Amino acid sequence: MNDVSLVQTSSGPILPWRPIVTFFAATLFHSLWLIALQLWLGVSLDYIAFPQLSPTLGLATTWLLYRSWLTPFLPVAPTGVGEFGRRSRIVIVVCLGYVLATWALAELLQVGSYRAMFTDWHLVGFLTVQFLGALVEEIGWRGFLQPLFVKRFGAIWGASLVGIIWAAWHGDQLLDPAGFVIFALTCVALSLVLEMMVAGSWWQRGLLAAGLHWTVNIAPVVVINVDDDATSNVAVAAVSLIPQCVFGVIALVILVKRYGWPRLGKLKR
Repeated sequence: MNDVSLVQTSSGPILPWRPIVTFFAATLFHSLWLIALQLWLGVSLDYIAFPQLSPTLGLATTWLLYRSWLTPFLPVAPTGVGEFGRRSRIVIVVCLGYVLATWALAELLQVGSYRAMFTDWHLVGFLTVQFLGALVEEIGWRGFLQPLFVKRFGAIWGASLVGIIWAAWHGDQLLDPAGFVIFALTCVALSLVLEMMVAGSWWQRGLLAAGLHWTVNIAPVVVINVDDDATSNVAVAAVSLIPQCVFGVIALVILVKRYGWPRLGKLKR
């Protein structure tokens, strides 16, 4: 066993902090040059955000620099085909439930729309690049970082911490402190939902997490009328945020039932 293997202590296993800090630094570095490239090329952020690639690039950079350190911590053992299929079906049900809840709330608040901002092949391209963006982003967050934090802090604390880090990574949100708090709550909620659903190797976790991430990103485009200036911003925000928080509370209840009430340092069994 090497010197960075998880060591059991009274408060949980020790994290490999050097690779983790390297992952954060590399992810930030890649985010900066990717957003600069996107601005230089003039690619609309409404279509795709280049920095979504940065968590995977950050993980790849960390692996190149600390391969012997990092390898023991990457989830590499895949779940069986049957288990992966079961979890995939759960993800599909949750995604459909999220779209249905968003649609129902949009109708209730009279901000519903059935016309996407991109049409025809542009819509196909949009949906495709959005899924690929969600996948490469989730490989870093849910394929690498969240399993480590869950191992150290337990399912609820670990997922919540990753949710806060995930929110802070969206640097533009930090410009509005009040808005960031709300955004961070939704990120924590989604992290809890994902912790409830994903398992397996890093790529299986990435695929499963990408399904919900993709749904959350594209649902407002095809369900909410975001282009109408007469539409209330509060109503539009509520339609986007309330379903995420509700699903997060449901996930929290399930995780508490599964692992007990969270205590800092409690290990996930």
